[in-house]
Amino acid sequence: MSPKKGHVKLKPKGKTANTATHSTGRKEMLWLMLPAFLTAIVFIPMLSNGFTNWDDQRYVTENAMLIGPDWKAIFSSPVVSNYHPLTMLSLALNYQVSALDPFSYHMVNWILHILNTVLVAFLAFKLSSGNIWVGVLTALFFGIHPMHVESVAWISERKDVLYTFFFLLALIGYNEYLGERNWKKYLVVLLWFAASLLSKPAAVTLPLIMLLLDWYRGRSFRDKALWLEKIPFFTLAILFGILTLIYQAEEAIANPEYYPLWQKLVFAVYGFGEYFRRLFWPFPLSTIHPFPDQGIIPSAYYPSILMTFCVIGVTWYFRRNKDLLFGVAFYSINLVLVLQVLAFGNSVISERYTYVPYSGLVFGLAMLWAKSNLPSTWKYVLLTLVAFTGLAFCLATYRQVQVWHDSMTLWTKAIDVYPRSYVARANRGNYLITDMKAYDEGLVDYNIALEVMPDHINSLENRAIIFLHKENYQAALTDAEMFVKYHPDMPRGYFLKAFTLDRLGRADEAIAEYTRSIALDPKNAEPLANRGIIFYNSKKDYLSAKADFDAAIILDPSKGEPFLNRARCWIKSGNKAEALKDLETARQLGTVVGEEVMQAAQALP
Repeated sequence: MSPKKGHVKLKPKGKTANTATHSTGRKEMLWLMLPAFLTAIVFIPMLSNGFTNWDDQRYVTENAMLIGPDWKAIFSSPVVSNYHPLTMLSLALNYQVSALDPFSYHMVNWILHILNTVLVAFLAFKLSSGNIWVGVLTALFFGIHPMHVESVAWISERKDVLYTFFFLLALIGYNEYLGERNWKKYLVVLLWFAASLLSKPAAVTLPLIMLLLDWYRGRSFRDKALWLEKIPFFTLAILFGILTLIYQAEEAIANPEYYPLWQKLVFAVYGFGEYFRRLFWPFPLSTIHPFPDQGIIPSAYYPSILMTFCVIGVTWYFRRNKDLLFGVAFYSINLVLVLQVLAFGNSVISERYTYVPYSGLVFGLAMLWAKSNLPSTWKYVLLTLVAFTGLAFCLATYRQVQVWHDSMTLWTKAIDVYPRSYVARANRGNYLITDMKAYDEGLVDYNIALEVMPDHINSLENRAIIFLHKENYQAALTDAEMFVKYHPDMPRGYFLKAFTLDRLGRADEAIAEYTRSIALDPKNAEPLANRGIIFYNSKKDYLSAKADFDAAIILDPSKGEPFLNRARCWIKSGNKAEALKDLETARQLGTVVGEEVMQAAQALP
């Protein structure tokens, strides 16, 4: 009797351990969900956090494009030197739901991080051919690592958790595509990639990660289809890369000549090793890690520089180990663009930059553990050690999430780590004088900030404002003059100097400084209105005063004060009708109109 057809299962030839075709059962899914559940608990304090003054103003609290919302601006304008319309769209939706209540903004970040943890678990599980421990360990350390708090608890970093969500969907989709070449799956991957790019330009690394996945899955680089199918991905990556360089050239990238090339290369070598070191020991945690002085290599950099060469050496020595190479390559590709060769921003390293890179590195290490020839006892010893490390990280992350409660807690922690960070001092000083009206405490922070960075714009301006509040006009004038000296092309310095000179009774000099401010910023109504007041009060030049009030009203008709002051000019010229008209407009705009002014207008013939 011949055997029945369809009952013989043949194992395909050439199948490798990395085909990632393992199906996911209910029990396995529950295990893979465990890291996400733990992550949700660890990050839950962020739901009671507020906004901070670390870019949250520009992204949310003072961002006019969220009101309405302004669809054209969202999809056509960069925000903080980046083009990320999907991120801004998500924040605009938050605004429509809760205006400036921070809860909904934090809730979305919290949910996205939980979803990302699930996606990391699923991707690692698939890439490890169904090893549940690899999936759980990779996702656990992605979800609860203290270095990832910045990406999640900071509202302005919505772009990190959002782009990673689409980035991971693209990788999972591409991994499925490699198992079954289907043009529909290919288009879905391309769609996820586009969404990731529109959330944050850091997604430009995806085509390289796709090539890395090709290699890891055993695909030949001689396959022409491998390269042809990457053309749309590389095209999009290059376009967004160029766009990002254009937008960041003016604001984000530091003076290219301030740090010599050799020092920038040191930053890159240090950063690679420091981020690697912080995978295992992430302390000290701080929202900012300041650059060193020009031409200086701090002694604290040496261990991390050594770490870089050790990682390179060990990886080269074990270069035949595919899992180790994959993990280190994934880490390196996603980190290379932020290693400070261009010296951008205010930090030599930033904790948020580890959000994606660590997932690949942990996956590679988990695979080494899973495939090692160690006795089972030693494997469980290592697993126990990892469990205790995970518990310690949970506690550290739980505490670090609360550091982001508000600007005071955020910058106080940064100052505890780096007492002479001018950025931390200036930002805490801003919170102290703006939100708490604590001028003396703010003055202490600004004094230290300006010792470190004498030309820091915000510190000079805000310390001058403190002196104005304290009626120390000579000290305010000194800071305003320093502002103008260091930043002669900025109109704000001349405005500040003019305002202080007016308080000192030096009317002619104040008018001259307001005139310089107006020349640099002709669309700003405030210096025109202020100059008009000096013409009126000090010079008794009512025609010049009225001309300035006219110009200020044309530029900004929403403020009532210029209408009130122009009414005074009409009174001086005897024009009753225009005076009463302007007084009524001023009142409608919310400006208090004194009875004396109203009576003077009504007394005109």
